[in-house]
Amino acid sequence: MYRISKTWICGLIITVAGTMSSAQADDLFSKGGLDSVFAPTQPQQQQPAVPQQPVAPQQPVAPQQPVAPQQPQAARQLTKEQLPAFLQAAGYTPEKKSDNLYRIEVKRGTWTFPVVFTISPNKSNLWVVVLLNTVENNIDPQKLLALMEANSTYGPVHFSYSAQSKRIDLNRALHNNNLMPADVKSAVDIMAQIAESTSQHWSTPSSQPTQPVQPTQPQPVQPTQPRPVQPAQPQPVQPTQPVQPPSNVPYWANPAPNTQPQQPAQTFSVIGKWGCEVDGELFGLRFDADGTFVLYHKEKNGTENTVTGRYQLANGNLTLNINGGTTLAGSLKFNSNTSFAFSPNNDGSLTFVSV
Repeated sequence: MYRISKTWICGLIITVAGTMSSAQADDLFSKGGLDSVFAPTQPQQQQPAVPQQPVAPQQPVAPQQPVAPQQPQAARQLTKEQLPAFLQAAGYTPEKKSDNLYRIEVKRGTWTFPVVFTISPNKSNLWVVVLLNTVENNIDPQKLLALMEANSTYGPVHFSYSAQSKRIDLNRALHNNNLMPADVKSAVDIMAQIAESTSQHWSTPSSQPTQPVQPTQPQPVQPTQPRPVQPAQPQPVQPTQPVQPPSNVPYWANPAPNTQPQQPAQTFSVIGKWGCEVDGELFGLRFDADGTFVLYHKEKNGTENTVTGRYQLANGNLTLNINGGTTLAGSLKFNSNTSFAFSPNNDGSLTFVSV
């Protein structure tokens, strides 16, 4: 995938860039272009240590009592008895098909997808299956190959075919460990989106959504004569007893608060010089604190090109507004404070390291 991103960036730089002078390249990425990124660092000469004054011995510190290790929290599993209430908490109206099988319907575009849920026999997974299409005749080989390719694209969501039912399904196994209703709803929404976007590969003319029925003209309704309503006698209101919370509330309905201390989120900065080498070609990025950047490219034949402009980094997305009106954007994810992965147009990834 990185070859697509590399080719796309190379074409962009060559289109909008001018040739960069050697002095500019030396100033941007040090002498020799980006070779310093990949060359071994030279050991620094150590200065002779200055003799220190002897330190007075400290008083011995009393040993502390060892801290008892915390017991790991036991995994909480969803049971088949809790499954219907769990699906209702996710916003669905489940229909019971058997003791451990529930069915809902999800609308996506012009499609209405039936979805079934069941807990695996070993209770370790919640199986989610979107029922797609019953195949009456042989499957088109080209469509079958397209579905196999889709499996590698959308995994762990995957298509399957049952010879017994002659049906094509879309499947996902969710790990049954502290599973929450929002997790299931998110998984179902993603599966419905995949099913809709791949419908040309699994659907047949008979399974296409039907055209909406034209509404019939409403018939005039004769008004009925109003009847006098007898006022109801007020009934004394009995004081209600306070509702006691049930003792068997499922974990997902009232999750226990997290008592573990929250670790502060790590923040990294892109300001500085970064380098990347792909197939013998060198890329360099320099981000300045004033919001400007320089993007450098050295081809295999030694040709050097550069483009400049302004950048924006927000919510994990990097946008390079190149002088001249061209824009390069994609996701940026830090691997550490000295490395990040940039996915231009979200198509492949290039890994840059600090220079």
